[in-house]
Parts: sequence; structure tokens; C-alpha cells
Amino acid sequence: MVESQLAQTKRKLGWLRLGPAHFPQNRGPGPALARNRCLNCQKLKPTWSYFAVLAGCFLSYTVVGHEGPAVLLVHGFGAFFEHYRDNIHPVADSGKRVWAITLLGFGKSEKPNVFYSELMWAELLRDFIIQVVGEPVHLVGNSIGGYFISIVAGLWPALAKSVILINSAGNVIPGYSSVPSSKERRTSGAAWLGARLLLPFLRLRLPSIVKNCYPAKMARADDWLLNEMLRSGVKDPISDSESKLAMLREHFAGIVIKELSAGHCPHDELPEEVNYIICDWIATIESKLLLV
Repeated sequence: MVESQLAQTKRKLGWLRLGPAHFPQNRGPGPALARNRCLNCQKLKPTWSYFAVLAGCFLSYTVVGHEGPAVLLVHGFGAFFEHYRDNIHPVADSGKRVWAITLLGFGKSEKPNVFYSELMWAELLRDFIIQVVGEPVHLVGNSIGGYFISIVAGLWPALAKSVILINSAGNVIPGYSSVPSSKERRTSGAAWLGARLLLPFLRLRLPSIVKNCYPAKMARADDWLLNEMLRSGVKDPISDSESKLAMLREHFAGIVIKELSAGHCPHDELPEEVNYIICDWIATIESKLLLV
């Protein structure tokens, strides 16, 4: 039944301009550079970086594992797939195939001059699942990445086996939102100058901003992470976790909630605990799917 729905979704998306699923040649830093950079991450094994061509743009991603359920990791705002530095291999080693993507406009992925919206990013994730992964996935998203995967699961449920939200952005109760269609746009001189003046200030503030997101283990906000965030752009100090949890419990009776003593990025701050939760959840869902 799932395969039939996936085939129908593929047919409906025939208008997409998509290139090869992946290829090892990088546009920019090569695989060796990506691998050596990741060797600086604590406990992370060498990870190769590939590029997929979606809607005419290059998206950076990695894939680890040869068998088991498919898992897609989606980062938050200002991050990149390497933010899952201590999750990719441990989850794959538990018998999963793990993809981690860097969204358009971030990290080593292309940064076209288009109007960025939640729907655009969700559509790119949809395209990635169909063209690169090729089967329904367990979606994992942190911060705004959680918001995007929620949209994917809501609009194209045949592509999502389950959803794991790690301090997700977005409203619990749907509200009204205007999503303009993506289009080319020019940057005004004033906006360009303002961005140039703001960047030095953000560079100085970044260490303290990132450490505020790691209250349980500030050492995890290390030089590697700070340097990578400078390249890409820039208990949870960002989202109101307590009120959001209360609303989730009120409106979604079947939801499973795990509370951790961590900040906005628990997957990087407490990777062992989060990896166990992810793997245990996927095993539970897979066992239920076998009974269907």
C-alpha cells in the first residue's frame, strides 16, 4: 500500500527539474576535505559528503548504513548535516540507513537568490526522499528542521513512517500563514550594507549564543562547531518548552514525549540519550508496521 502511494506521489511530481541522485564529485570542497573536517568532531567517524541536484540546485548530504529502515536527519536554523556528528554513525550502527541533509541556503549547499519559505524547504525534503532515498523514511528534525518535517509528513504522509521532533519550531495549534511562491528577488543596497555591518557583531556574539543552547554540557559548544557556524551563517533558551509540552499533551493524546535535561540541541548535547530514544522509537514503529 505504501509503495503504491509512493508511486502515485512520484507521478504527481513529474514537473520537478531533478538531476542525478548523487555523485561523489563535490562542487567546492571535495570529499576528502569534508572527511578530514569531520575527523575533528568528537567521536564521529569519517563521513563522506555528496551532492544531490534538486530543482536545479546542489544540496549537500551524507548517507551511512547498508541495511535496515531509512532515517532522514534534518538540522535546525544556521546549522548543517554535521550538527548530527554524534548521531549519524551510532544510529546507523544499530541497523539503520541514515541520511543527513544540509538544507538549501545553509552550509555547503547552494544559496540561490530566491524567496525562502517553509513550503520551499518542505518541498525540497519531499524531493530528496523520493529521488535520493527512494522509500518512506523516519523523519528526525531539530528546531526549524522539525517544523519542516512536520509539513512533509502532513502534506505527503506516504513518505513518512514516523516523525521525531527535537525541540521543534512551529505552532502546536495551526494558525493562518501566507506562503508566497518562490521567485527571484534582488537585494537592495541598504539591506546589503546592513548585513555587512551586522556580520562582525554576530561573529563576536556567536560563542555566547551557542553556549546558551548547551546548558547541560557547554563543552559540546566547541571550537569546531563555532567555526562551522561562522562559515554557514549563524534548559531551551529559544523556544518555550514547558508551555509547548502542555499544549502537546492537551491536543495529542497518542503522542510520546521524552523530556531531557538539555538545551535547544539535545541531540548534540546529550547524543547517547537521544540516540537511544531514536533507535528505540524506530524499533517500536517498525514492529507495528510488520503487523499491518
